[in-house]
Amino acid sequence: MIRSFFKDLFLAFIVGLGAWVENLALHEDLALNAAESSRVNPDHCLVDRSVLADVKAQKEALRIREQALDQREKELKHQKSALEEEIAKLKDYRDSISLITAQTDAKLEEQTSKLMETLEKMSPKKAAQLISDVNDRLAVAALARVPTVKLSKILNSMDPKRAAKLAQLMTSNDWLKPGRQPSSNDESQSQTKGGEKK
Repeated sequence: MIRSFFKDLFLAFIVGLGAWVENLALHEDLALNAAESSRVNPDHCLVDRSVLADVKAQKEALRIREQALDQREKELKHQKSALEEEIAKLKDYRDSISLITAQTDAKLEEQTSKLMETLEKMSPKKAAQLISDVNDRLAVAALARVPTVKLSKILNSMDPKRAAKLAQLMTSNDWLKPGRQPSSNDESQSQTKGGEKK
């Protein structure tokens, strides 16, 4: 009985195995047939050849455009670096000019202070002679600090052309800056006119 059971089981196994092998062979044949039928024949393509040609042309155009954009990007990077170098040079020039301007202004301030001290101790006639011999910038800077009464006397003692030129420079260069403090002589001059109080 046990033998017959194993014999029947073995026979069932062999029959099942045979059916499985046949089934597998059938599936392989179906797969091969499907593969052969799925091969694309250009003459039997579902897509029109002109559409394929258009797609290829568009891909080529996109590739060329991408190359052009890459080239343009490289050029822009190069131009940007060149521009940054120029900006750095300009900043260096600006810093150099600022330093030179500061040094020149400091030198002018020193010269102006010395000239101012000298002018305060001189008579208007002698001061006019001295101012006639200095450059316009220094003369205007020094005269801007002279009290108004003495300034008018100095300008009256000078050559009229030189006095007119310096007066014009003083007014055109806005020598009376808002921060300039008038001297006591300036205040008294502004309060009187011809010896009378306003």
